[in-house]
Amino acid sequence: MTKKKKKEIFRGGDIVVKGLIEENVRYIFGIVGGQLLPIYDAVYRWGREHGIDTIAVRHEQAAAHMADAYARLTGNIGVCMGTVGPGATDMVPGVGAAFSDNIPVLVITPQLTKKEEGLGSLQGGIDHVSMYEPITKYQKHIHNPDKLEHFLHRALSEAMAGRPKPVHLDIVVNVLTTSFDKKELLKPNHYRPISKPEANTKDIQEAIKLLEKAEKPLLISGGGVSMSGAWNEVQELAEYLATPVIVTRMGIGTFNNKHPTFLGGPGLVGGGGTQAASQTDLIIAFGTRFSLILLFGNSPPWNADAKLIHIDIDPVMIGKNRPVDVGIVSDAKIAAQKMLKMIKEKGIKKRDVSEWTKSLLDLKKNSINKIIKRCEPNTVPIHPSRLVKDVLEFIPDDAILAIDGGNILGFIQEQICSMINRPPRSVLQSVGMGHLGCGLPYAISAKLVHPDRAVYHFTGDGSFGFNIQELETAVRYNLPIINVIANDSAWGMIKAGQKNKFKKRYIDCDLPNINYAEIGKGFGCYGERITEPEQITEALKRATESKKPAVVDVVIDPKKIPMSTILYQNLI
Repeated sequence: MTKKKKKEIFRGGDIVVKGLIEENVRYIFGIVGGQLLPIYDAVYRWGREHGIDTIAVRHEQAAAHMADAYARLTGNIGVCMGTVGPGATDMVPGVGAAFSDNIPVLVITPQLTKKEEGLGSLQGGIDHVSMYEPITKYQKHIHNPDKLEHFLHRALSEAMAGRPKPVHLDIVVNVLTTSFDKKELLKPNHYRPISKPEANTKDIQEAIKLLEKAEKPLLISGGGVSMSGAWNEVQELAEYLATPVIVTRMGIGTFNNKHPTFLGGPGLVGGGGTQAASQTDLIIAFGTRFSLILLFGNSPPWNADAKLIHIDIDPVMIGKNRPVDVGIVSDAKIAAQKMLKMIKEKGIKKRDVSEWTKSLLDLKKNSINKIIKRCEPNTVPIHPSRLVKDVLEFIPDDAILAIDGGNILGFIQEQICSMINRPPRSVLQSVGMGHLGCGLPYAISAKLVHPDRAVYHFTGDGSFGFNIQELETAVRYNLPIINVIANDSAWGMIKAGQKNKFKKRYIDCDLPNINYAEIGKGFGCYGERITEPEQITEALKRATESKKPAVVDVVIDPKKIPMSTILYQNLI
């Protein structure tokens, strides 16, 4: 008598994992929870051999940040999970940061069954869908097992369509445990468009008319260029038109810093940026919303009479903060390709660099010289500009840099687009939300995505404390990231505001003199504290040679404030 073949396990959790594999998702970030076990079990039984794995963090907020960074680095969707109740609430800050920066993240939460509602069940009573609604573009509570695949595909489609954003699936636990006949799932091209929206020919023609008349065009390269992977196409267009170029914070790395017409950034930081904004007669904006970093496109400093060609994948963003003359709804790469093709077909010759652009580049050189002088002091405590200079000069050309914090972020902004070249998708930061505590999770995700590239995390001491527990995650997965802490023993940005606007009535802004290097050692990291500028480079060498996650704690001068902090405080 032949034995009956045992039916292969295939549950709702398997459908979720299979759907993510079809989208080439490599990692699911989260903390294991009882209601999520069917998903974890699918990864254990067969998921790993098909290229997907779980990354166990120490706090769900970090899981959301890691999924966010994964999406920024790959251009693909990131995935995070948190169990019912506290796991779901813990992810909210990280999802909010991704939402503000238009990053595609799938957030998965389980939910209790209908029978358990209103009974006082452990971790119950929270409406996850309503909680996530303000910070996701699509939400679905799934209680019917037969609809799981359909709504999974809808969520994946929504996350990547148009302007990317986080999406949320709230799955009742019995849906994940329901058994199904094993089946193949739809491929992505059968439930969402693979191609991106193409620029309208008439709109491009109108844009070219403005380009022909312009004497002082200025090109802005924003986050849409990064998500599209359009850096080569935008640079080719700028070269042909010989336009000066600035990048936004989300656009850092989308234009070669060494290019002869690159003015700098982010935004109007860096020499000729402000003068370019005030004198330009035509702005060509690729993938930017004209947010704070561009002072909302307002006059001053922007020339109120300048024409605007605004290219964005989301029609809602076009004309949002500044009136447009030509709005082009398109993927940035497709728009840049089509614009250059039609310019050449019309017989418009390649332009030479104008005298105006040369004058702006002279201002950029003067600005760089001033920055270099600020970086030279061998003073103790260490000048933050000196720390930034030494770190940026030390890191390899293809290194990934995760940035976190307040004042130290301002000092980094002064140099990151002028002193070194940054490759595309090599700078990670929370821009729209200005979220503290994201840097370490970003760095961990970066090392997972790019294990052969050096990863540095540059942060203030206050922001480092938010997710310091993830040092253990880095140690457990053997991820040799280097954490550089600019330690001023304060919430430095806030303290500067209390000094300048509240007559030094300091409250709740001072932090103890904590040795973070010793804390790092407790987690199993390499740790070293620095108090003199001559020690910086050698300490970075030792941290690198340790081949371990490292904490380099640098005591900086708390009295030094970046210009960006002062300007920002004058705006609020």
